[in-house]
Amino acid sequence: MDDLRRVEITAEKTRQLVLPAAADYPNTRGRGDGTACDGCGDGIAIQEEALAVCVGAVLILVFHDVCYDAWRGVTAA
Repeated sequence: MDDLRRVEITAEKTRQLVLPAAADYPNTRGRGDGTACDGCGDGIAIQEEALAVCVGAVLILVFHDVCYDAWRGVTAA
């Protein structure tokens, strides 16, 4: 999937409140391991950078770089 499509899907999920509203949650950068991105749903390959975001005590979201940026840039309506 190309980055533009990833951004579109992630932004729409954020607007529709499928993803929680972005805030200054703690995050960690690392390499992908094939886990599906919580933004676009596409797997994050080992050669891609991933961000793990801790939302509250139990919810951890994992994003591609571009999906994380899209999530942070969208205000849920």
